[in-house]
Amino acid sequence: MPLNENSLTTVDRLKLPIDNTSIEIYINAASDVIENYCNTKFNKKPRSLNLKSDGGKYLMINYWNIESVEQILNDDEEITEYTILAEKGMLYKKDEWPELDDYDLEVNFTAGFILPKDATAESPSTLPGGIENACILIAQDLYWEQQRNPIIESQSRGGVSTKYLSKRVTVYEKLPGPALALLKNWRFTPC
Repeated sequence: MPLNENSLTTVDRLKLPIDNTSIEIYINAASDVIENYCNTKFNKKPRSLNLKSDGGKYLMINYWNIESVEQILNDDEEITEYTILAEKGMLYKKDEWPELDDYDLEVNFTAGFILPKDATAESPSTLPGGIENACILIAQDLYWEQQRNPIIESQSRGGVSTKYLSKRVTVYEKLPGPALALLKNWRFTPC
């Protein structure tokens, strides 16, 4: 299985005692978990969204690293006066955005990072290291979680005992603490 378009690390960066095809499965799964947790996509590409606006000065795009905005339309009328706040994932309009209850604001833009799998000597990865490291931690955690029998709640071997988490939890509650810490500033909170 090849790496997905949204894979946040590479096989070379993730070291597990299994074949590369299996490593790709864990990378793809961890990348999907991160995107779902952060409520955004990180790969750089052109995108199109239909948004609504509360009429304020800021329009949330919910994509990091906005490189350019090709066009913003409100009922086929182009809006041209705004400022891109690339690092915040939003657009600023001094005289406020139109108040829209429906998703009538069409925004065409390019945003995201060059992912490690897409990096070249001329275009190195721009993905923040914390996001890639979180992907590695989650992929490793998924692998090691698969290696134990989920029915066993605790086990002892050679005088060492281990107790496993036995209650049902959401996927985000099971994420490694260090990965959550690395991702906390990259998460868009749904309104």
